[in-house]
Parts: sequence; structure tokens; C-alpha cells
Amino acid sequence: MGDSIPGPMFYSSTSDPTGKFPYDKSNPLQPPGGESIGGWAPGDVVVRAMNVYNNASNAIDAKVTKVKSTVNAAGLQPGDPAFEHFIDHMKIKIQYPAQNKIIYDGSLRGLLNGYVNIPAFAVYANGGAANITFTAHLDLDAGNIIQGKTFVFNFDLFAEQLKNNP
Repeated sequence: MGDSIPGPMFYSSTSDPTGKFPYDKSNPLQPPGGESIGGWAPGDVVVRAMNVYNNASNAIDAKVTKVKSTVNAAGLQPGDPAFEHFIDHMKIKIQYPAQNKIIYDGSLRGLLNGYVNIPAFAVYANGGAANITFTAHLDLDAGNIIQGKTFVFNFDLFAEQLKNNP
């Protein structure tokens, strides 16, 4: 159910300066159809999976209730016209397939102003895991202003103890 290749979810030239991205068309590990991540073009869609683990040894179950994205200082910063254009044209869809839940569906901009409340899902203690998927889609109408630019973002999830635990 997940991406078996460790590392960043959406590869770029800064995350792998060798240029041998796990999903690059020149790499034999490419998925069917091939992807050339690190060179986004309008209309590109990439789906990645993330497993969220609860390794609590005290048997405390948790629920994930919020999500946000933060800017990594290695990329362009807010206020730059290319940055503003990118965050409006990069669409993010986060899903929890096990419960058929759409956690978030909107522009990247919507995740940059702090945590966003989401439909909660449980992650049970003692090694419990939840597999969630992130779909990134660059709008067809994204302009050339983002060409040749680097964008680095982190996704953060917020979890809290389930109330029925001791």
C-alpha cells in the first residue's frame, strides 16, 4: 500500500543532486508510465503514500486531527511572485483510503497558514499504522513564472490521545 523507496515524497534536484531520482524516466525503478519528478510541468500528477505509525508502548491510541504544510528555507519564500503562483496552482489531495476519507483537497496555499482541521482517523498503539496518500497536481494553467524554480515544503500531521484511553 505504500511507496517502498525511502526519501522525499516528491523528488527534486535539491533532494537528489545526482539526478537519479527513484522515479526518473531514466531509472529502471520507475513505475509504469514513468515520472520525471524534479522537472514538474503543468498537468503533472504524482501520488505518494505515507505510513503514520503509533509506536506508543503504553497502549495509548491516538487520532490524527490536523494537517499543515511548512516552507523549507532551501526553497523560494512567501512574497516571491513565483512562490505565490506555485502555491495557488499546486493542488494537494490527502486521503485515508482505509476509511475512504478525503482529509484535504485544495491548493497548497490552504495548508500554509497553520494546522487545518481534518476528518479524524485513528492510529492504534503498539505499532498500529495508517496509510495515507498525498496527490500533488500542478494545474494546467500554471505559468512560466515557476519554470526553473525550486520549491521545498514539509507536511506535518497533528495527533492527539483518544479520550477513551486511561
